[in-house]
Amino acid sequence: MRKLCNLLTFLNKGSVKISDFTRYRDPKLRLGTARWAFLAIACSVLLNSSAYLTAQCAGEGGNSLGFDMAPETSQRVVEDAVKQIPTPMAPGPVKPTWESLKENYNVPAWFKRAKFGIFMHFGIFSVPAHGNEWYEKFLYAGGDDSVLKVLGGNDMARGINDGRDSTRAWHTQHFGPPEKFGYKDFIPMFKAEHFDADAWATLFKKAGAQYVMPGAQHHENFAMWDSKVTPFNSMQMGPKQDVIGELAVAVRKHGMKLGVANHGIENFEFINPHSN
Repeated sequence: MRKLCNLLTFLNKGSVKISDFTRYRDPKLRLGTARWAFLAIACSVLLNSSAYLTAQCAGEGGNSLGFDMAPETSQRVVEDAVKQIPTPMAPGPVKPTWESLKENYNVPAWFKRAKFGIFMHFGIFSVPAHGNEWYEKFLYAGGDDSVLKVLGGNDMARGINDGRDSTRAWHTQHFGPPEKFGYKDFIPMFKAEHFDADAWATLFKKAGAQYVMPGAQHHENFAMWDSKVTPFNSMQMGPKQDVIGELAVAVRKHGMKLGVANHGIENFEFINPHSN
């Protein structure tokens, strides 16, 4: 079942190509290309028609591994975390249902007209600059992590959290073992001394961007603005700059729209360390 889930999770409905499936072939099956293609198409039909099979390809929290970066996160996990927040969020009109979202939110007209925008990640993970912004997950996640199990079927993600080609091995080679030099130790190294909001905005405008959306907070919960909610922010630590605030001023000055991405919903179980 796990092998099948690995395959189905990466399936992009409506754009089935033989090459998409042959990447995940298990040589032990000894299937020819034609037979593998037939199996791939059969799997796509199963994915579209079987709620049971889809459920089997979900994380412990019941979330699909096809798009959820922290599938172990459940409603209970979120509710337990919310109870610990000392300053609760102000109540708003949107309830946690699709119906409420449809009733209370409309896509902005400018977004419908915009043809090109820039989304970017910039944060603590920019210090090691190895792999991608999932550095902390690949460094700490345990073998039971649902996402890593799925990524294990991806040639580009083999050996993510163990083995000589893993992020953990690379980190140990360059900074020391995680238990002595952990992800948090990158914070004082994250100086962003070359960050120039106006220069960035000028480049974005020259590239033809109509809107810019930086990541305001990634899954390690480090806020890239002058946050009053968490001390782990770019104003009090690291760069000692309100990165998002400066970008907001510069981007709007150049006539572009600004959006911010907050990935906090994935924070609760994103790293998901080994149970022991």
